[in-house]
Amino acid sequence: MATQDLRPRKALLLAAGLGSRMGPISSDLPKPMMPLWGKPLLGHMLDLVESSGVRDVLINLHHNPTPIVEYIAARKPGRVRISFSFEPEIMGTGGALRFADWFFQAPSCRSFWVLNTDIAAVLSLQPILRDFQKNTALAALWLTPASGPRTVEASDGRVSSFRADRPGACGTYTFCGVHLASSRIFSYLPARGPTSIISAYEAAMRAGEQVRGVVVRNSFWADLGTPESYVATHRSVLNQYVKGAPGKQLLDPEFLRRQRTLRRDGVHIDGFAAIAPGATIRPGARLCDSVVWDDAQVGPKALIENALIGRATKVNRPVARVAVACNLAACGPGISEALDLLRWPAVSTIAMPMQARGSDRSFTRLAYGKKSVIVIRYGRERTENARYSAHARFLTRRSVPVPAVILDNTEKRFTVVEDLGTRSLLDELPGLSSRSTERIYQRVIDAALIMHRTTPAQLSRNNVQLEPPFSKALYRWEQNLFASHFLKGMCRLSPSCIAGAISDLRSASDVLASAPKVLIHRDLQSSNIMLRRGHPFFIDFQGMRLGPAAYDLASLLCDPYVMLPVAGQERLIQYCVRVSPRSRTVEAYFWYAAVERLAQALGAFGRLAQGQGTERFAAYIPPALHMMARALAQLDGLSRLKRLITEQLSA
Repeated sequence: MATQDLRPRKALLLAAGLGSRMGPISSDLPKPMMPLWGKPLLGHMLDLVESSGVRDVLINLHHNPTPIVEYIAARKPGRVRISFSFEPEIMGTGGALRFADWFFQAPSCRSFWVLNTDIAAVLSLQPILRDFQKNTALAALWLTPASGPRTVEASDGRVSSFRADRPGACGTYTFCGVHLASSRIFSYLPARGPTSIISAYEAAMRAGEQVRGVVVRNSFWADLGTPESYVATHRSVLNQYVKGAPGKQLLDPEFLRRQRTLRRDGVHIDGFAAIAPGATIRPGARLCDSVVWDDAQVGPKALIENALIGRATKVNRPVARVAVACNLAACGPGISEALDLLRWPAVSTIAMPMQARGSDRSFTRLAYGKKSVIVIRYGRERTENARYSAHARFLTRRSVPVPAVILDNTEKRFTVVEDLGTRSLLDELPGLSSRSTERIYQRVIDAALIMHRTTPAQLSRNNVQLEPPFSKALYRWEQNLFASHFLKGMCRLSPSCIAGAISDLRSASDVLASAPKVLIHRDLQSSNIMLRRGHPFFIDFQGMRLGPAAYDLASLLCDPYVMLPVAGQERLIQYCVRVSPRSRTVEAYFWYAAVERLAQALGAFGRLAQGQGTERFAAYIPPALHMMARALAQLDGLSRLKRLITEQLSA
């Protein structure tokens, strides 16, 4: 007698997302259609479910559905029947399930697969199915303890929380976007409105249902939610291919043959270059760990590093991260207006969105021929953003080096400034000798001192509107950021421990509050200083205000992004005092300012580390703690804060 095949026959593939973290590139091509070594992510996921016994697939659609529908229509018939569920309003993962309940109504459909289509996945689904059936679970989720945000808590295979108190700690996992759900899940979905399937799982767990978590051996997973992770996944798949490890199946060897041919033809390739068959790469072009889509044209002067070049995009210049033709992508408010005012044709202009900087602003480089500019778009979250242009023009008149303003539109909330290039002080330092490093820092200090010498009368005559000056209230705000997002949000410390540390921090800031106030940048760190032919230019100065000069110097010399040595810090402090005798008070207040500034930085890193697209800031927490410990060692007292920082360094 034949054994009954109990494998689920239906699957929902989630493909409706906006792809906002991919920037304008997803306006041309939705994330499920973005190729991974030549095949769309959606195609890889269809291969997975088809090989696992699924025979009916439903794909939900909302954002930019046409490329998905056209791909399915052109796909060779296989063993699966494919249907679509178009959502006029995006419904979320749970809402998508409820909206498509008609697909799962057959009496035989007791369970079904749900899969994200913006991931790379190689695994056997059988371990998940076995665990699901053995435990009569409401759902079984594929988890990994090895990578990702690790916000899921599970013990003995049973999920207890999707919101771990300490993400990344022992016993935490990342949900990989593949799950097997019982039809009972529908009773935990709200009757209407967008909702997440995770919310339904949480409601079911409160009602006593069991949600399982399964770690699948010999599997491969990667999230492709951002341009950085998209390019990095190509690199990971190539590494798996070279090792013969899981994930190797996602690479088409034809791409490696194409690389070898291009190298012979005079194209310089370091690392890898996943180049679509329809792309044109001219001899002399340089590519390093990058992806080039169909019909793109890469010229001989191009330098493509860790970047994605969109379809039909022509580049002949350095590119990092993303480049997409403006006529192919909905680049958002400000870009089309800027093109009109600049009189640059969209078809010949490429947009290169920059990495998120942790504010309600976005930065995009526009390039037309040899010309390029930076478009800054900003929201209403901070009034200071609208002051950028006026501040830039005032600082230029004062001979402070800042970008020239080309266009400004406060009504549409965008500003166009000159392009100072791609190299910040942070980028340049690794290749410099200690002597060259100090010489550049001296130039930065010289420029900062021009700001610091600005008089109240000059500010008044020019009607310069500043943010409120540094005061005890502002220091308290910075300290609350430190307490809320770092001490409580990341470290999970007790209220009494937090109170003791903040009390010490306040005694330090009370000393700092007595320092003379001058015009300061406020965020004078290495990432906010661009270098052009060795000369520094300040950016992100819209938050400038009156405050202690030591705060600017501490921001510069105690920058966790850089970690200058103590001897170098001391020499640069003395340089500041030597060239500007009026700055002698800087020396007295410097380490107090460093402690305050680093507390603010740790609070900001704690907040940003939990955000989408800004998770990378978590990497700067350990160096910020080291720099804070160094600053505290220069001061007497503050024992509770010193003990706390030492404990966090040990942890």
